Amino acid sequence: MNSTHPDFVGVDVASLSDAEALGHLKANAAESTRLLNGEILELDSERGLCRYRFEIVPAFCHSQGKVCQGGFLTGMIDVAMANAAIARSKFACAVPTLEMKMSFLEAVGPGSVIAEGRALGHPERSEGSHARGKRH
Repeated sequence: MNSTHPDFVGVDVASLSDAEALGHLKANAAESTRLLNGEILELDSERGLCRYRFEIVPAFCHSQGKVCQGGFLTGMIDVAMANAAIARSKFACAVPTLEMKMSFLEAVGPGSVIAEGRALGHPERSEGSHARGKRH
């Protein structure tokens, strides 16, 4: 089966292992992921789990370069969340974010952070995703 997801066009996703998908995503990172200095670390299609490391640079920050702007953090979380849902669907389709709510529990500045996304519910229905970020 070929994927309808634009990042997996021409890839036989029916036999794609998580390790192969991880390699494909590393080699073909989306431009938005590269702009956010993101690197995929882990992908588990059975559990619907995806982890990314992002490097926050002073250009992403306000308050004299000490506090990352929330929009950048939201984008980082969205990358992990979407890829968790895509993996859960066995890379068969794109998963657009229709709605997202963020709660910021503490400020984070320049350095590495980990974004972890988890797909919730049944893999063939849009039931939502959950994500969290933490200082690495």
